[in-house]
Amino acid sequence: MSAILIALSSFNKLVSLVRKFSPEELSALKKEPYYCPGCGADLVLKAGEVKIPHFAHRSLADCDASSEPETSLHLHGKLQLQEFFSRLNYSTELEKYLPAIKQRADLFVNQNMAIEFQCSAISASEIRSRMEGYRSIAIESQWILSARFQQRDGIQLIRLKQFEWAMARRTNGIDYVLFFCPETNVFTYASSLFWMGGNHWVAKLKSLPARSQQYPFAIPKKLVFEEFKEVFQLSMARRDAFVRSQQYAKLRHQNPFWLLSYELKLNRLELPAIIGVPFGAARHFDERPVIWQMLVIKALRNGVPLATLIDNGILKLSTGTLYEEALGLLEDYACIYKKTKATEPENGKLLELLYAHYCKNG
Repeated sequence: MSAILIALSSFNKLVSLVRKFSPEELSALKKEPYYCPGCGADLVLKAGEVKIPHFAHRSLADCDASSEPETSLHLHGKLQLQEFFSRLNYSTELEKYLPAIKQRADLFVNQNMAIEFQCSAISASEIRSRMEGYRSIAIESQWILSARFQQRDGIQLIRLKQFEWAMARRTNGIDYVLFFCPETNVFTYASSLFWMGGNHWVAKLKSLPARSQQYPFAIPKKLVFEEFKEVFQLSMARRDAFVRSQQYAKLRHQNPFWLLSYELKLNRLELPAIIGVPFGAARHFDERPVIWQMLVIKALRNGVPLATLIDNGILKLSTGTLYEEALGLLEDYACIYKKTKATEPENGKLLELLYAHYCKNG
């Protein structure tokens, strides 16, 4: 059953379980009938010794407003976030039901922002659908992922599943995912995201206690050169790990890495530094950086227009990536490749060119 904090009483008045109730008050509340504001179905008031008091549907069969099973973490997080917005004097409604799109926002701030605090796995398509639902009625949305513990700050390799990456925002040329830990009341930003393949990303983590957070939410800053250098080093380490894994690949005549290495006459164990570099903060292609960058080099050597890589489906765009944006990325990488011609990173030229591109484009 799904748990909520707002219900309709038999007198059609909203009843909220946000504040703390005495055992006597809860006992009295349990005697009344309650109904879902979204579907009108019967609700049950649950008030045990472990979970936060909440309402639950007797059956979810006919409720369009319900989306996921509730947990203590989710309930606690929503209450913490409401407290955060209230402290900053913003009007906030818990579990605001929007009948026009049949969606319920975890929090509705200032009548124009839907806050979704996500504690469980959900499909990326469902996230995009809900985002589009909010946009269709001119409402912005901000997705916040739950964090069960505070992570250390700094440049590091992190894991982001597909649905978590779908929650990323792009502001001022910076991609970031926002986390919140109810237990510590701390926000954590994972920003300047560089996809390495699979669920692996290189990112900068920065924690911010709720008492220091602002709203609209603070926007992460771009990396300084020394931080980008760390990103480069981690990216090269991930690239080398991928290359080693390919040495044991089967069906090498069908393996993109082996085929491209052969066609480009490259030493598979010592790739030029220009291949597999962190380039473009967002995930634009379904192929990992090593592969799409080798494809660009192959196209340049053969005199093939870069647009054909996309037009012919050789490189498939990730969901949400614009054609012009992806083509521009290929052209920018080709420009840097021509300037370096496999320059080693020790002389600093390649790193400087990559950082200049990051500063300009994110």
